[in-house]
Amino acid sequence: MLKEETRERDTSAIMRRVRSRDTTPEMLLRRALWAKGIRYKVSSSKLPGKPDVFLSALRLAIFIDGDLWPGNQWRLRKRSALEDQFQETVSKGYWLNKIRRNMERDCAATSALLKDGWTVLRFWEKDILKNLHTCVELTLDVIKNGVAPSALSVLLKKSRS
Repeated sequence: MLKEETRERDTSAIMRRVRSRDTTPEMLLRRALWAKGIRYKVSSSKLPGKPDVFLSALRLAIFIDGDLWPGNQWRLRKRSALEDQFQETVSKGYWLNKIRRNMERDCAATSALLKDGWTVLRFWEKDILKNLHTCVELTLDVIKNGVAPSALSVLLKKSRS
């Protein structure tokens, strides 16, 4: 039991050091957009979900979701489901509930933005790190051609990944 308590304490210490803004993927995307002449704002607490980058005049909100807490890590680990990611963890229920709450929160924020007439782009951290050019080009395409706010606007990244 002592070993498990130590592991939980170590995990908590690691989680406290996780940043919520100015992460490497966020900075990469922001710098690339800036280099292309796109001027944006960062992290508005007035908008649902607090988008990482937004262009208020175009009503475009961009989120850069980390792979673990928003629920993508199980795919990266080639697991068949989110539940499989925590098979060896004693506190499996806690972590599954935490990630599911994060996923629900992200869906609610996206829905609120769409309802308010915003276009929403969501990129996974790994997509920015591995395919920055593609993410920038997709963003530029949306800026240039516009996309009517709909449930599909958030899925654009899926069709090009």
